[in-house]
Amino acid sequence: MPSVAGKSSAIKVSTTTGGVYFSVAGVKSFSHSIDGTNVDDSEMGVSYVQRIQGLKDGKLSIQAARRTDDTNGQSVILTSFLNDTDLFVQMLPNGTVGYKQQMRVSKFAVDASVEDKVNVSIELEGTGTITAV
Repeated sequence: MPSVAGKSSAIKVSTTTGGVYFSVAGVKSFSHSIDGTNVDDSEMGVSYVQRIQGLKDGKLSIQAARRTDDTNGQSVILTSFLNDTDLFVQMLPNGTVGYKQQMRVSKFAVDASVEDKVNVSIELEGTGTITAV
């Protein structure tokens, strides 16, 4: 199976679980991780540690050029952060297939300098089940 080009990747957001998802403009890179906590379930009489999987978590970091005209993407993320509301996010490494999760924005940081364009760093944390899209 061939590798997937990063240029095909997409991040999409919606304000409702069954709503229309819109692409976030200006994205240069993103990192999505799914983590799980393994809990020690060892008992007397065993020779090796026994574990069960506990809570799972999803985290998403986005690096993008700041696009104030992106009313259905970056502006929706910023509004969600300012109003403390959930977002529904699709992380699509090949542009069409990936994962979906209800998330909360934990960071929206703008970086501007004279010699470069304005950039934004966005971080989101999962608050629900991760499902395949």
